[in-house]
Amino acid sequence: MYYNIKGMKSVFEVLEFDKLKNVLKEFAQTTYGKNCIDKIEPVFDFEKALQNSKILDIFFENLQNSIPSLDDIYIDNYLDKVLYSQLSSKEIYYIYTFIDFISNLDKNLAENLKNYINFVNLDKLKLLIAQTIDETGYVKDSSTKKLSFLRSKIKATKEDITKLLHFFIRKKGLQNILLDTNVFLKNSRFTILVKPNYKEYIKARKVDISRAGFFVEPYEIFEKNNYLEDLILEETKEIQKILIAFTNLIRKHAQDLIHNTKELAKLDCFCAKILFAKKFNAILAQFDEKKRLEAHNLKHPLLLKTHENVVGNDLSLNGSLIITGPNTGGKTVFIKQVGLATLCAFANIPICADYFSIGKVSNIFAVIGDEQETESLSTFSSNMVRIKEIIDKSDENSLILLDEPGSGTSPDEAYAIVYAIFSYLNKKNPMLIMSTHYRNLVYKLKDIDNVSLAAFEFDEDKLQPTYKLTYGKIGKSYGIEIMQKYLNTDISEIAKQAFESKENQLFDKYEKELNEMLRKKDLYNRLIKRYKMLFNRLNQQINQLKESLLSEHLQTQQQYKQLLNTLKKEISKVIKTKEIKDAQRFVSSIERFDLPSKQTPISKQVFEKGDTVKLGKSFGTIINIKGQYAQVSIDGKLIQAKISMLEKKQSPPKQSSIKEVRIIHGKGSGVLKEMVRNLLKNSKFVESFSMAPPNLGGDGATIVVLK
Repeated sequence: MYYNIKGMKSVFEVLEFDKLKNVLKEFAQTTYGKNCIDKIEPVFDFEKALQNSKILDIFFENLQNSIPSLDDIYIDNYLDKVLYSQLSSKEIYYIYTFIDFISNLDKNLAENLKNYINFVNLDKLKLLIAQTIDETGYVKDSSTKKLSFLRSKIKATKEDITKLLHFFIRKKGLQNILLDTNVFLKNSRFTILVKPNYKEYIKARKVDISRAGFFVEPYEIFEKNNYLEDLILEETKEIQKILIAFTNLIRKHAQDLIHNTKELAKLDCFCAKILFAKKFNAILAQFDEKKRLEAHNLKHPLLLKTHENVVGNDLSLNGSLIITGPNTGGKTVFIKQVGLATLCAFANIPICADYFSIGKVSNIFAVIGDEQETESLSTFSSNMVRIKEIIDKSDENSLILLDEPGSGTSPDEAYAIVYAIFSYLNKKNPMLIMSTHYRNLVYKLKDIDNVSLAAFEFDEDKLQPTYKLTYGKIGKSYGIEIMQKYLNTDISEIAKQAFESKENQLFDKYEKELNEMLRKKDLYNRLIKRYKMLFNRLNQQINQLKESLLSEHLQTQQQYKQLLNTLKKEISKVIKTKEIKDAQRFVSSIERFDLPSKQTPISKQVFEKGDTVKLGKSFGTIINIKGQYAQVSIDGKLIQAKISMLEKKQSPPKQSSIKEVRIIHGKGSGVLKEMVRNLLKNSKFVESFSMAPPNLGGDGATIVVLK
C-alpha cells in the first residue's frame, strides 16, 4: 500500500518509479506492451509477489536466449468501431493480420509458458477472412456465387460497351471533335472525351467536364450504361452484405480478440523485463519472510542509463540505519534506489543488483527533498505533513526513507525535532533509513536499539566523493573542503578558522573513539554469535545422549520380555511333559545368557540422595528419589530414570578446577564492561561476580566466582 497527500508528490514521483517504467517501456515491442507497463504498480502482498516472481523466473528460463519478435499490430480502434458500425474490407483484413500473427506466435510458444499466456484460437475466423479479402482489401470474386456472377456480367458488359464505342467513333468519323481516342469510365458510365462543339456532330449526354472538353455518352450506349450501373449497384450491395457478415462475426469474437491483445501485452511485458535485465545486469528479487532487506552491489537504474562506472553499494537492513557523509556524496541517491528497488520487487520488475532479498513490506514512505507541488506550504511544513502521515500509518513492516529531515528550520530546533521523530518511529521497529549532517544528533541516536551507522566516503586528496558506503562509522560533511574547489583561498581560510573551534575538535575526538568502539562492538557481536552456536551444538549433543540412553533402556526391556516369555513356555512344557532334563538344559542356557550391560531389572541396591550412580555409559549424582524413579544430574542436566536402571558406583575422582577468575576489560566508555557483565548474569556456571579491588584493576576488571 502506498499513500498520497493532496497537493504533494506521490511516493512514485519521489522515488522516480514512473521514470523507471519509461525506461522499461523502451524495451517493449508493441503498443500493448507499453500500455501494460504503464499500468504496473507494486502490490505489497508477500505471497502474491512471491508467486509473480516465480512466474517471471519461468519466462527468464525459457526466453533468456530467444526473445520472440513481436509485430506492433494495434486493433483496439477497430474493436471499438465494430460495436456500433460496419468495418471496411481493409479494416477487416488488418484484424486478419493480427489473428494470423497471434496464431503463429502461439504455435511457437513453449508449452510450459502456455500456462501463463493463453491465446484463444481464432484460426476458423482467420481462414474465412483469407478466403474472402486479399491483402489490398479487395473482396474476392469467389466470396459468394452472386458476387461471382455479377462481376462476370459487369466484365462482359464493360467489354461490350467499349467495343461499341470504338465502333461508333470509327463509323461516325469523329476525329475532328475527339480529344482522345480512349474510352473513359466516369461515374460508373462509359464515355468519350470530345471538344465543346461536339453537339454539331453527335447526340450525346454530358457526364463530366475536363479542362479541354467534355466527357459524354452517346445515346447509342445509354441503355447499356444504365444496365452496367445497375450491375455495379448490385455488386456494391453484395459486398456490403459480405462486410456486414464479417463485421458481425468479428463482433461475436470481440471478447476473444480483446483477450488476445491482453495476453500479447503480458508476453511483451515479460520480454521487456528480460531485455531490461540483460541491458542493466538486473536480477529478480528473492522473497524471504525471515529476512527484512538485504542487497549486494545495488545500483540506481536511471544512473545506469546515463552514466558509466556507476558505484554499487551493499545493504543489510533489519532496523534503523543512519547515513552520514559529504554533500553530493550519494546519500539521497542511495535512499532513493533502496526505495525504488523495493517498489520494483513488489511490482515484479528486475532489480539492478547482484543480489536482493526482502521480506514482508506493508507500505513505503519517503520524505526526500522539497515535496511541495504548490506554494501553500514551506519546505519544512510540507515535510512535517508527510511525517505526520508516516506516524499515523506506518507499522513494523513499513519501509521509511528520510533524507535530511528537519531542513528548513534552525539547526538547534532541527536537532531536537529529528531526534524526537526518529526515536518515536524507531519504537515501531520498521525498516528505517535516515540521512543527516547533524553529527551531534548521530552521537545521541547511536545507542538506541536496532540502530546502525554508515557513511559515504570522501577522497580528501581529489576533493571528491567516492560514492562508496562504509558501515559502522560516522562521516563528515566536507563542506569546507568542497567549498575550496569553487571559492577563493581567503574565504576558505576564514571558514576553516571559524570551524576549527574546541567544540568541533571535541566532536572529532568523540568520532574517532566512537568508530573504534563500533569496530570492537562488531567483534564482540561475532564472538557472541559463535558462543551461541557452540551452546546450541552442546544442547544438541545432550539431546542425542538422552535419545541414546532411552533407546538402550527400551532395547533392554524388550530383551527381558522375550526371555520371560520363553521361560514361561519352557515351564509350561515341563509341567505337561515332566521332562526334567530339558528344563535343566534351558536353565543352563539362561545362565549363559549375555544380559545387556550389567544392569538388572530387579535391583537389590539401596540408593540415597547424593549417591554416585551409572546410567548406561554415563555417571551422575542422585538429586532426588520419588517412588521407583530417581532424578539424576548428568553433566549439569537433570534426567528422570527408573531406580532399577541405576548401578551404584564410587564417585569418580574430581579434577581440580578453578573457582575464581579475573576478567580485565578496561574502563573506556563502559560498553565492553556492560557487555561482559550482562553475559555473566545469564551464565549458569557463575556463582557471583563483583568489581575487582583497587590493587587488581578496580572498575577496569571483574572478579568472577564459578560454581
